Amino acid sequence: MVLSYGSCLDDQGQPNGDLRKVTLLSDASHAPQGLRGCQGILALWGNALVQWESRRQPFAALSSTEAELIGYVDALTMGESLQVILNVLEHNDLVERGQFEIRGDNLSGIQLLLAPDGPWRTRHLRLRSFVLRDRLAAREWRVQHTPG
Repeated sequence: MVLSYGSCLDDQGQPNGDLRKVTLLSDASHAPQGLRGCQGILALWGNALVQWESRRQPFAALSSTEAELIGYVDALTMGESLQVILNVLEHNDLVERGQFEIRGDNLSGIQLLLAPDGPWRTRHLRLRSFVLRDRLAAREWRVQHTPG
């Protein structure tokens, strides 16, 4: 098995993908019986993979929705760290015109981020995802469903 990267430039010598766009792909698995789940995060700048992570989650989640929310918040943390570096490389162009999004495959987790006024049983999830919801409300970040 190999990992192969293509050219960052198209046939005309222009960058492949929009270098003002940062996309984080997050997925997590819920581990029943009180075990910690696993998560994976990919960070793309334009169309290029620039950072990735695969690890056990720091604590046990109560549901698959909570496991995915933990992954989405960790993706935000990775993305904001990457954003600082990319802003230096791109002379602050990302600050002015950048697009930042997190993609995940859990509709209920994304729905809690976009419309957090759910039943009382989801209060702990709303608290856990407060920072990410704040970034979404300020339109600094977007969240999008990607079928798994």
